[in-house]
Amino acid sequence: MALDPRTPFVMPQGFTDRPREVFRHLVEAFLASGEPVGSRTLSQRLPHALSPASIRNVMADLETMGLPEVLQWIATSRKTGTLYLRRAATEKRIVFQHGTVYSSWSNHPRESLGQFLIRDRFVTEEQLFRALQRQEKNGKMLGGILMEEGILSAEDLRQALTTKAEETVYDLFLWPDGSFEFGLR
Repeated sequence: MALDPRTPFVMPQGFTDRPREVFRHLVEAFLASGEPVGSRTLSQRLPHALSPASIRNVMADLETMGLPEVLQWIATSRKTGTLYLRRAATEKRIVFQHGTVYSSWSNHPRESLGQFLIRDRFVTEEQLFRALQRQEKNGKMLGGILMEEGILSAEDLRQALTTKAEETVYDLFLWPDGSFEFGLR
């Protein structure tokens, strides 16, 4: 199966032959089906014998395909989707639209929107606490609540969200290892 000509693909630099071959087949299979591709399926597609376990190691190892290469591939290919990353108990999601970071999420408490708002002095701890209580009660987005209450302007929220996304991505460069998965939309 060939790559979809509407989806330009640039092979990341720094791959050895085996990871390069696995990655190429992974992308081709995904683009052909639009569905996640398992290691067993890939082991059957490869021209040489490689176990599903070996393929899983190649597919999900940031030491094999470093973060700069992943981000370069997403950017140069102008991909839209979500990059899911995990290291120990920390999980992050970076959402891309046409190769550009659109938003981010992290389960690390230091990277919550509220922490950025307090750190950058957009809100006080008391204001954040009240807004979080209101959020728990009605399920609205934190930024929307703070804007409704007149505590935060739309521009301040945009600035805080931009900073949050940037710092969430920058922190990834400090990870010595981890796993990733990119889901196209």
